[in-house]
Amino acid sequence: MTDYSEAYQLAKVFAIVAAKKYRIDIDDAISDGYLAVSEKITKFDPEKAKLTTYIYMVVTRQIITTLRSRKVRSCVKSNSEVVCDGAVAIPEENSDDDSSVVVRLALDLAASGKKHKTIRKSVENALVEAGWGKNRIAEAFDSVLERV
Repeated sequence: MTDYSEAYQLAKVFAIVAAKKYRIDIDDAISDGYLAVSEKITKFDPEKAKLTTYIYMVVTRQIITTLRSRKVRSCVKSNSEVVCDGAVAIPEENSDDDSSVVVRLALDLAASGKKHKTIRKSVENALVEAGWGKNRIAEAFDSVLERV
Protein backbone atom coordinates (compact mmCIF):
# COMPACT_ATOMS: atom_id res chain seq x y z
CA MET A 1 0.00 0.00 0.00
CA THR A 2 1.35 3.40 -0.97
CA ASP A 3 1.57 6.26 1.54
CA TYR A 4 -0.25 9.28 0.19
CA SER A 5 0.15 11.44 3.29
CA GLU A 6 2.25 14.05 1.45
CA ALA A 7 -0.41 14.35 -1.26
CA TYR A 8 -3.12 14.94 1.34
CA GLN A 9 -0.99 17.49 3.20
CA LEU A 10 -0.47 19.39 -0.05
CA ALA A 11 -4.18 19.11 -0.83
CA LYS A 12 -5.02 20.70 2.51
CA VAL A 13 -2.62 23.60 1.95
CA PHE A 14 -3.84 24.26 -1.60
CA ALA A 15 -7.48 23.96 -0.50
CA ILE A 16 -6.95 26.57 2.22
CA VAL A 17 -5.31 28.91 -0.28
CA ALA A 18 -8.19 28.38 -2.73
CA ALA A 19 -10.75 28.95 0.04
CA LYS A 20 -9.19 32.32 0.78
CA LYS A 21 -8.91 33.20 -2.91
CA TYR A 22 -12.49 32.25 -3.80
CA ARG A 23 -13.98 33.25 -0.41
CA ILE A 24 -15.49 29.88 0.38
CA ASP A 25 -15.69 27.80 3.54
CA ILE A 26 -12.28 26.32 4.39
CA ASP A 27 -13.70 22.99 5.58
CA ASP A 28 -15.69 22.59 2.35
CA ALA A 29 -12.59 23.39 0.29
CA ILE A 30 -10.49 20.87 2.22
CA SER A 31 -13.16 18.19 1.75
CA ASP A 32 -13.29 18.93 -1.98
CA GLY A 33 -9.49 18.79 -2.12
CA TYR A 34 -9.30 15.46 -0.31
CA LEU A 35 -12.01 14.01 -2.53
CA ALA A 36 -10.20 15.13 -5.67
CA VAL A 37 -6.90 13.67 -4.49
CA SER A 38 -8.49 10.36 -3.54
CA GLU A 39 -9.96 10.09 -7.05
CA LYS A 40 -6.88 11.20 -9.00
CA ILE A 41 -3.77 10.21 -7.03
CA THR A 42 -3.42 6.83 -8.72
CA LYS A 43 -3.06 8.62 -12.07
CA PHE A 44 -0.07 10.66 -10.90
CA ASP A 45 3.05 10.13 -13.01
CA PRO A 46 6.25 11.59 -11.48
CA GLU A 47 7.86 11.64 -14.93
CA LYS A 48 5.25 14.12 -16.20
CA ALA A 49 4.99 16.54 -13.27
CA LYS A 50 6.03 17.23 -9.71
CA LEU A 51 3.67 16.01 -7.01
CA THR A 52 3.07 19.59 -5.82
CA THR A 53 2.08 20.75 -9.31
CA TYR A 54 -0.20 17.77 -9.85
CA ILE A 55 -1.97 18.15 -6.50
CA TYR A 56 -2.33 21.90 -7.01
CA MET A 57 -4.05 21.36 -10.36
CA VAL A 58 -6.29 18.55 -9.10
CA VAL A 59 -7.44 20.49 -6.02
CA THR A 60 -7.91 23.79 -7.84
CA ARG A 61 -9.92 22.20 -10.65
CA GLN A 62 -12.17 20.39 -8.17
CA ILE A 63 -12.86 23.56 -6.20
CA ILE A 64 -13.63 25.53 -9.36
CA THR A 65 -15.95 22.75 -10.54
CA THR A 66 -17.75 22.83 -7.19
CA LEU A 67 -18.08 26.61 -7.37
CA ARG A 68 -19.56 26.39 -10.86
CA SER A 69 -22.12 23.79 -9.80
CA ARG A 70 -23.11 25.93 -6.81
CA LYS A 71 -23.55 28.94 -9.08
CA VAL A 72 -25.95 27.01 -11.30
CA ARG A 73 -27.95 26.09 -8.21
CA SER A 74 -27.91 29.58 -6.69
CA CYS A 75 -31.60 30.21 -7.13
CA VAL A 76 -33.15 32.12 -4.25
CA LYS A 77 -36.84 31.84 -3.40
CA SER A 78 -38.68 35.05 -2.58
CA ASN A 79 -42.46 35.10 -2.16
CA SER A 80 -43.90 33.18 -5.13
CA GLU A 81 -40.89 33.59 -7.42
CA VAL A 82 -37.47 32.07 -7.75
CA VAL A 83 -34.67 34.39 -8.83
CA CYS A 84 -31.56 32.83 -10.37
CA ASP A 85 -28.44 34.97 -10.04
CA GLY A 86 -30.65 38.04 -9.82
CA ALA A 87 -31.44 37.86 -13.52
CA VAL A 88 -34.90 36.47 -14.08
CA ALA A 89 -37.84 35.86 -11.76
CA ILE A 90 -39.15 32.35 -12.31
CA PRO A 91 -42.73 31.73 -11.13
CA GLU A 92 -43.14 28.60 -9.00
CA GLU A 93 -46.74 27.93 -10.02
CA ASN A 94 -48.01 27.30 -13.54
CA SER A 95 -48.95 30.55 -15.16
CA ASP A 96 -49.67 32.06 -18.54
CA ASP A 97 -46.29 33.69 -18.23
CA ASP A 98 -44.25 30.44 -18.39
CA SER A 99 -43.21 30.90 -22.02
CA SER A 100 -42.04 34.46 -21.38
CA VAL A 101 -39.87 33.18 -18.51
CA VAL A 102 -38.22 30.72 -20.91
CA VAL A 103 -37.65 33.51 -23.43
CA ARG A 104 -36.20 35.87 -20.80
CA LEU A 105 -33.85 33.19 -19.45
CA ALA A 106 -32.70 32.32 -22.97
CA LEU A 107 -32.12 35.98 -23.83
CA ASP A 108 -30.16 36.56 -20.60
CA LEU A 109 -27.97 33.55 -21.36
CA ALA A 110 -27.45 34.68 -24.95
CA ALA A 111 -26.50 38.16 -23.77
CA SER A 112 -23.97 36.67 -21.35
CA GLY A 113 -22.20 34.94 -24.25
CA LYS A 114 -23.55 31.40 -23.95
CA LYS A 115 -23.53 29.44 -27.18
CA HIS A 116 -26.95 28.62 -28.60
CA LYS A 117 -26.42 24.88 -28.19
CA THR A 118 -26.07 25.19 -24.41
CA ILE A 119 -28.82 27.75 -23.84
CA ARG A 120 -31.75 25.29 -23.88
CA LYS A 121 -30.00 22.93 -21.48
CA SER A 122 -29.06 25.82 -19.18
CA VAL A 123 -32.64 27.12 -19.20
CA GLU A 124 -33.98 23.63 -18.48
CA ASN A 125 -31.53 23.20 -15.59
CA ALA A 126 -32.50 26.55 -14.07
CA LEU A 127 -36.19 25.69 -14.32
CA VAL A 128 -35.65 22.25 -12.76
CA GLU A 129 -33.77 23.92 -9.90
CA ALA A 130 -36.71 26.29 -9.51
CA GLY A 131 -39.00 23.31 -9.05
CA TRP A 132 -40.62 23.09 -12.47
CA GLY A 133 -41.62 19.62 -13.66
CA LYS A 134 -40.52 18.21 -17.01
CA ASN A 135 -44.04 18.53 -18.46
CA ARG A 136 -44.27 22.18 -17.48
CA ILE A 137 -40.87 22.88 -19.03
CA ALA A 138 -41.82 21.07 -22.25
CA GLU A 139 -45.12 22.97 -22.47
CA ALA A 140 -43.34 26.29 -21.94
CA PHE A 141 -40.82 25.50 -24.69
CA ASP A 142 -43.63 24.38 -27.01
CA SER A 143 -45.46 27.64 -26.35
CA VAL A 144 -42.32 29.62 -27.21
CA LEU A 145 -41.78 27.67 -30.43
CA GLU A 146 -45.42 28.21 -31.47
CA ARG A 147 -44.83 31.97 -31.27
CA VAL A 148 -41.77 31.87 -33.50
